[in-house]
Order: sequence, then structure tokens, then C-alpha cells
Amino acid sequence: MSGDTATTGQWTRGNPIGTDAQPENDHSPSGSNCWFTGQGSSGGSLGENDVDGGHTSLLSPAMDLSAAVDPVISYWRWYSNSTGASPSADIFEVHISDNDGSNWTLVELVGPADSESNGGWYQNSILVSDYVSLTASVRMRFRASDLNDGSIVEAAVDDVRVVDIVCQTCGGSNYCTISPNSIGGGAVITSNNQTSIVANSFELSCSGAIPGQFGIFYFGPDQASLPFGHGVRCVGGATRRLPVLQADFFGDASYTLDFTSAPASDISVDSTWYFQFWHRDPAAGPPTFNLSDGLEVLFCQ
Repeated sequence: MSGDTATTGQWTRGNPIGTDAQPENDHSPSGSNCWFTGQGSSGGSLGENDVDGGHTSLLSPAMDLSAAVDPVISYWRWYSNSTGASPSADIFEVHISDNDGSNWTLVELVGPADSESNGGWYQNSILVSDYVSLTASVRMRFRASDLNDGSIVEAAVDDVRVVDIVCQTCGGSNYCTISPNSIGGGAVITSNNQTSIVANSFELSCSGAIPGQFGIFYFGPDQASLPFGHGVRCVGGATRRLPVLQADFFGDASYTLDFTSAPASDISVDSTWYFQFWHRDPAAGPPTFNLSDGLEVLFCQ
């Protein structure tokens, strides 16, 4: 990298020849290559091509994180400065930039004397927003230095990954219109909020429907807001109907979905569906039916 001052041990990519200071193998179980500082010869001396005379930097490509939510950058690193005539005198630095390297922010410092300066692969992960803004020009920089006499310095980096963490709150929330019916303020749909597909115990409930009258829960992939009967249809798209139910003496009804059987088997992890209860209301006159409000539900593992 431009501006580096090390006379030997510059970063290179390949299959390292192991020494007491440098790894023999990369970190990946199925791989053989990694980035490391200098390649000596088989049977060569410990300090044949270690970092000497300054610093050497490994720079990542620019990463566009401008549309990310909570990106995490992780990497595995190797660092050894514990051999040679003057051990434990140098450092390994990791920086991040949000402006293509014009400015750098330190995210990790290894050494000069700690338990992770003796070789070995160690992982570190950072939440990018803790250090810099999420821009289209995010870069990482790994820098190994030999600024003192007599130390053997070797470093390596492998398996750099960027993962965007998007946290969603599973569960349900009501939306749309509650329409008055012939007995009162209207029917309201709820659930037991057991939205785990694996647990398979999600139950829909409705209160305020007409006692003793029939109705059905139905669901679909979209929201809607359309006049329908004496109420408002709140569910759109290709709808799925659940079995016909009869409201009890209080006007309540409930149904437990089975995610292993149609139509509830259409519901998958991380999907959002919209539910409503249709019920008969003869006393209201034609068209003799009404609906509850809507329930939006995000399902989880």
C-alpha cells in the first residue's frame, strides 16, 4: 500500500509456510490461502521475511453500506510479536474509514504484550455504526508494524465477512376499521401472539361478533380498505379461508392454525400476513354480514 515503510514482510496472499511466528494454515477449514506478512522459504530462518523497518498495511475494497441497517464486519486475525531478541514491543492495528481512506478510526489494537500477540487465529467483530457513518465508501485497514529492534513480527488475516443485522419484532398489531354491528361497537380480532412456526400454536380470536351466528377467519398477503357488507374489507391479495365457526353466547370465536396443513401451510418464517373475521349479522338487514378490523402478523422461526 502507498505510504507503507516496511522494508520486508509486506502483505501477500497465498498458502503461508509456517514458522514459530507465522501460521502454517489459513483459518478456513476448507481453504488454504489467506493474507499474511511476507513469505519465507521452506526451512528458512524465523526472521527471513518478517515485518522489518516500519509498517505494512492491508486495505480492503470499498464497501457500499449506505443502504445497510446494522452491518457487522467480522474477521479472523493472526499476530505474533513474542519471538526474537526483543519480543513484545510492537503492535497490530485495525482501522475503519467511511470516506475511502481519507480518514481512519481505530477499532482494534493488539499488542504490544497481551495473550493474543503470541500467534493463533482470533476472531473480532465490530458494529460499523459504532465507529463510522454508513456510506458507500467504507474500507478496513489491517496494519502490522516493526518499529523496534530485534523483534519478529508476523500477521495474517482471513475470512473477512460483512453481515447486515435486521431485527424484526414478531407478533401482531391491529389496523383498519372497526365497524359497528347490530349488537354494539363491532367485532375485534386478536391473537395469542404465539407467532413461532416451529411451535405451531398460533390462535386467532374474535370478540364482539353476533352471538350464535356463523363466521370465518380468513387471511391474505396484502392490506386493503374496501367497503364490504356493513363493514370494511381489510385483507387483500389471494385470500385463504379457514373453517366455518359459530360464535358462542357472548359473540366470541377462536381458531388455532395448523402450519403443517393447508391453507396455513402457506405461512412461512419471516413472512407477514393479514387476518380478518367475517360474520353474519341478519338483524342489520341486507347484505346481512359484517367484518372485524384487521390483524397484521409477522411470523418467526
